[in-house]
Amino acid sequence: MKFLEKDLEQIIFETENDVLEDRGLFIAGKKLRQVKLGNYGVIDLLTIERCTDDFSDKKIYKKIHVGIYELKLNEINLNALMQSMRYLIGVQEFIKERYSDFLFEYSINLIGSKLDFKNDDCFLLSFINQVNTEELCVVFYEYDFDINGMNFNKRTPYYKKSYNGF
Repeated sequence: MKFLEKDLEQIIFETENDVLEDRGLFIAGKKLRQVKLGNYGVIDLLTIERCTDDFSDKKIYKKIHVGIYELKLNEINLNALMQSMRYLIGVQEFIKERYSDFLFEYSINLIGSKLDFKNDDCFLLSFINQVNTEELCVVFYEYDFDINGMNFNKRTPYYKKSYNGF
């Protein structure tokens, strides 16, 4: 039997969030599967979580975290990252037209068997890691199998030249 991307999606979707966290994958909130975003495409998995209320100037703000999960059977590459960014824009456009009373924060989570960024692609990853904020965070996970089942390993890619030449 061949393992497919939809199998990875099903495992993550059907597994309780606390079990996934024990395996190295942090997911919070309600999971939705195959979310259609009109011309922006279809998100593998989307999570929605209402965050604790922030108190600022004695006003209560409603904050919602939206997680975009792009799953790849094999490698996570620049194309997967750009696909996820397209989904992010689609989600933001959808939300902007409908839910102006809420504050939103977003995460893009790319999950695959390995990171595969080539040449100057790697510098984009370094830039993304530097600009991760509360409003947007990009996270990379590699998955693998062992005797105990599936495990996820969070990766924080950071690249620089081994010799700067200054």
